Amino acid sequence: MKLLFSLIVLISIWINNVYGVSLLSLKTFQYDSIGCSKQHSSDSQGSFSGSGSFGLLEDNNRKLGSIDGGGVEPGSESSFESLCDNGELVSETFYRLDDCLLGWTFSIDYDNGTIKKEISFECGQKGSLHWFKPFECYNDCLSSPYMYTIIEMDDIEIPKETYVEIQYHGECDNNDWKKNFDTIKYTPLNQCFINGESSSYSLNCNSTTLQTTQSEKLNCLVYQDFLYTNILDQCTGSENYINICNK
Repeated sequence: MKLLFSLIVLISIWINNVYGVSLLSLKTFQYDSIGCSKQHSSDSQGSFSGSGSFGLLEDNNRKLGSIDGGGVEPGSESSFESLCDNGELVSETFYRLDDCLLGWTFSIDYDNGTIKKEISFECGQKGSLHWFKPFECYNDCLSSPYMYTIIEMDDIEIPKETYVEIQYHGECDNNDWKKNFDTIKYTPLNQCFINGESSSYSLNCNSTTLQTTQSEKLNCLVYQDFLYTNILDQCTGSENYINICNK
């Protein structure tokens, strides 16, 4: 079954690249404070899939459409399967394949149907290579559990009640980012996220300000610190940023 599933994934990846624009999706999930404190092995698997449409920003008010979440497919029997299958989503980031960004380049290894990640000090230099199976849940306890998948441009999902960060290149102050974005990342609002084994944080925002609530406990309630950041766009022509409170 695993061989058949990998073959189906590889065929789907090939079709996406021939007939449409394929992207990498990186999902991170709630940190496993209990499991990681017991120093579990990092060999883990899981499966998650979704469908939807690209909620593009409108020209004037820059609002993102409300997108329904995807469904869950059967995963493996790994002890970490639930971390991604049923875990609370911390963030999702979309990357363009074969484009180097800050020394990271994601591509598809057609020989074995995996996602290849190259890390170098600078773009254009050779770096270390890492391979990941699509739909597999990884948990190294150095950060949140994460999973890579390949999706089509039209299947990008940006839900409501999120803080959205977009990096793009090209001209400023127009909708070029829709064609020229480098990354799109969203983080849910008003949810408590575990940050390591002893602290937590949550995000909230309005049209002008991002509020980060930090706690020295895992419940976002005790010993709170509030950090306020102005939501500003940046455009230099080479590295441009759009930040949106998407409510």
